[in-house]
Amino acid sequence: MAWSEIASHDMKGTAEVFQDAVEIWRKKPHVANRRLCGAQLLWSEAVVPLEGITLDDCVNRLHLACMTLHADATRMDADGCQRLIRETIENISSAAADAACCQWTVTVRCLIPKQEKKVQKVIEVVVIGKP
Repeated sequence: MAWSEIASHDMKGTAEVFQDAVEIWRKKPHVANRRLCGAQLLWSEAVVPLEGITLDDCVNRLHLACMTLHADATRMDADGCQRLIRETIENISSAAADAACCQWTVTVRCLIPKQEKKVQKVIEVVVIGKP
């Protein structure tokens, strides 16, 4: 079976439109995904990465921390989650005195599905870099 083109549209996407879409996902994930009930914010802060720390390093280290959180989700309370995330961030960033100087915004949250009996909660890391 061959593909045939039914319609075509020229799209003029801009960085601002993309950033707006990212903000909707970050603030209201249930708007973008109808299978979600919402999200529980575990941690969110603007960070300044240490010299030599790349965005990939940040994401990989937070991913490992979140795997630990996911494995211990039944035993770890919100304070324990925040402590583990803060320790991870402190190892890759310096103290930010002014949020305007920060290069990244890091958000860690637990996505809550509408059907909690069928689908597990997922811990998600959102790292947004300033252009």
